[in-house]
Amino acid sequence: MDCVLGIDLGTSNAKVALFGIDGRPIAVQTASYPIVRKSGDFAEQDPRAWWQAIQDAANSLMAERADSLEVRVIGLSGQMHGLVLVDHHHVPLRDAIIWPDRRTAEICCDWEAAGHAKAFRATTGGPLATGFMAPSLEWIRRHEPDTLKRARYALLPKDYIRCILTGSAASEPTDAAGTFLFDIGERAWSVRILETLGIRPDLLPPIIATESVAGNLLAEAATGLGVPPGIPVAAGSSDLAAALAAVGVDEPGTVAIAMSTGGTVATTITKPIVDSRLHTLCYTADNTWTLMVRIDLIDRHVGLIVIYVFMSLAFGIWLIRGFFEEVPVEIEESAYVDGCTRFASFLRITLPMARAGIVTTAVLIFIITWNEFFFASILTRNTAATYTVHLTTYFGSRRIEWGRLSAASTVVGTVPLIFAVLTRTYLIRGFSLGAVRQTK
Repeated sequence: MDCVLGIDLGTSNAKVALFGIDGRPIAVQTASYPIVRKSGDFAEQDPRAWWQAIQDAANSLMAERADSLEVRVIGLSGQMHGLVLVDHHHVPLRDAIIWPDRRTAEICCDWEAAGHAKAFRATTGGPLATGFMAPSLEWIRRHEPDTLKRARYALLPKDYIRCILTGSAASEPTDAAGTFLFDIGERAWSVRILETLGIRPDLLPPIIATESVAGNLLAEAATGLGVPPGIPVAAGSSDLAAALAAVGVDEPGTVAIAMSTGGTVATTITKPIVDSRLHTLCYTADNTWTLMVRIDLIDRHVGLIVIYVFMSLAFGIWLIRGFFEEVPVEIEESAYVDGCTRFASFLRITLPMARAGIVTTAVLIFIITWNEFFFASILTRNTAATYTVHLTTYFGSRRIEWGRLSAASTVVGTVPLIFAVLTRTYLIRGFSLGAVRQTK
């Protein structure tokens, strides 16, 4: 049976899958690898661990199916933005710096101050952010200049795997667009940006079409995967572009939400949109782009959000029940019930509104104070007819100080609660006595 072998290089594991020619999934295997954190801001991975994980998953997948399946083509996708420096023999010179890395915050701030981020936004299609190839290269230049001198190519993670498979270094638009070095309109490396940032052009690999065949599988790589050599290897795409294509988001008007190690909300557009909060990237097809916003709430803020939401719900229930169930001892029960009946509808409306007001105020103060959260509108069409609004966080070039963030969240979240708790008894008593007086 003819089939397609798909390889996805994720942030926490590699997936190798078999699909029928009609796209029907047959089987999948995964193998994991760690993120190496040499300090709090660092996030690195050993490229050799990627390849070993892919081999392990592929061999496990093919062990029971080699006789019944014939792989006709190999497809690729992978994590974006990272940096793999290799020598002339395509051997990694150091661990890869991957997208969650935050060490380049100072560099990003410097480039923001110099006006580079704003000047190049229309070319690159989005804001500058830590973890992108461009600032990572600058960090290497400042801290490991000898490594940069020895480097033949600066590759993206998925492109490194393709290099092992075919022996040729290359990149393609969907992945290259996430480096801050790529012209998304021309679908080529930006000479102006490279000159401004002092990056030699020959450090970057040639650009080939996303839907093209990059080469044929080498014998050594074929042995590692447990398949015959010579199989065509596709150029592949970024994991984002591949996911959008897989779920059918190939025309404007549909939005896809992905929740993984790094979450995204994305759609496709037919004309690039430049917005400081959003990323416009190249899609698999020419004259089509991807509009994307990153969701990093998972790794830093979800605990605070969940705790605060549950505190809010618990407090809201507790407060409302107090108005209807706690009767002051000096008030006759019948008078209390008769009086509160007249206020029941009013309270059922005003109390949730008041609670919503407290929560909204807290959220707004948090947004204004720390500039970490914002509402990003994603155009699902080229007109302003339809919008999808998402609450997200964008770290960009800002360094997050966990202690200050926690302190601010605690103050903003607990002050309204403490105030309401202290006044709860008096609120209940006041409403109750007022109700009684109106019945007399």
